[in-house]
Amino acid sequence: MQKASPTKLAILDKLVSAAPEMVPSGELVASLKVTRQAIWKGIESLREETIGIESVPNRGYRFASPPTFDLSPSWLEYSLKGCPLGHPILVFDSVESTQEIVKEAARQNMPAGLVALAEEQRSGRGRMGRIWLSPTGGNLYASILLRPRISPMQIQLVNLAAGLAAQMTLESLFRVRCSLKWPNDLLWKGRKLCGILSETASETDRVHYAVTGIGLNVNMSVEELVSAGAENPCSLLEIRGEKSDRGEILAGILRRLAEMIETLETGGMQRLVSLYRQRCSTLGKEIRILTDSGIDYGIAENITPDGALEVNVQGTLRIYSAADVLHVRASQD
Repeated sequence: MQKASPTKLAILDKLVSAAPEMVPSGELVASLKVTRQAIWKGIESLREETIGIESVPNRGYRFASPPTFDLSPSWLEYSLKGCPLGHPILVFDSVESTQEIVKEAARQNMPAGLVALAEEQRSGRGRMGRIWLSPTGGNLYASILLRPRISPMQIQLVNLAAGLAAQMTLESLFRVRCSLKWPNDLLWKGRKLCGILSETASETDRVHYAVTGIGLNVNMSVEELVSAGAENPCSLLEIRGEKSDRGEILAGILRRLAEMIETLETGGMQRLVSLYRQRCSTLGKEIRILTDSGIDYGIAENITPDGALEVNVQGTLRIYSAADVLHVRASQD
C-alpha cells in the first residue's frame, strides 16, 4: 500500500514551488524541521512513486517531472490542495473491495476525505448486490469517505451528485459527453462506462457517513473487459483512442463532488436537482424498472426533490427511490 505523508507532501511542495531551481537540503531541513535522514527517505519514497527528482551533491534537490504512475498518492494529494476530499489517499495493488476498506475506516471515526484506490478488486460490488468486475489493467476503482451534513431523507442526492461529478469531469477534460442514467451510471452509446455505488450509515436524524465507490473503465480495451467477464462494456480508451490519466480524472471528480456536497449542505438541493434533471438521459425514455417486488415498465417523467425517479406506469405515477433501471432503447444513449 502506498500513501503520502506530511514530510513527503512538504518536500514536494517546496521542490515544485522552486522549480526549476535547486533547493539545498539544508533549507529543506530548516523549513520542515526534520533531519537530513528524513529528507533523504522522503525523497526516495517520492521517487518510488515515479516522481522525477534530481539530486546534485553539495547543491540539493530539484523537481524534474510529474510521476509516470498516474495514481501516485503524494502527487494526487498535492494536486488536491484546498479540496476537502482526497486526504489521505491510499493506493493498493489488489484488494477484496475498496468499499470495505473505507467503510471500516468510517466505523473507526476516520474524518471525511479519505480515498482508497486499487489496481484490482477481487470482490468489487455494484448496485443491487451485483458483482462489479474490477480486473487489473488501468481502470479507476475508488471509494470516497463522505460525512455529509444533510438529512437522511436527502441521502439519494449524494448518488446524484457523484454521477454528475463524473459526467461533468469527463466532459470538461476530454469533451466526452456520456449519458447519465438514473441514478448515477454513465453510458456511451448504450454501453456501461462507469458505475457508482453509495453505501450509508444513518439514524433517523443524521447521516453518520456515506461511502461512494466509483468504477470507471479507463485504459482497458473492450476486448480485455469482455475477456474479464464484463457485460456490454465501454472504455475511455475506445472512445478517445488513447490512454487517459486516471489521477487527473479522479482529481476532477473529487473537486466537483466536494463542491456539490457543499451545495447540498448549504441548502442548494433544488439547484443540484435542477442541474441533474438537465443532464439525466433517463427522463422521457421508456424504461424497465427492477425492484425487490418485481419488474415494471413505464416512461420516466421526473426527478423528485429528494432524488427519486417518477415514472408513468400505465397511466399511474409511481416513485422509485431505489431500483435498477434499464433504458429499453439503450442504443440511443
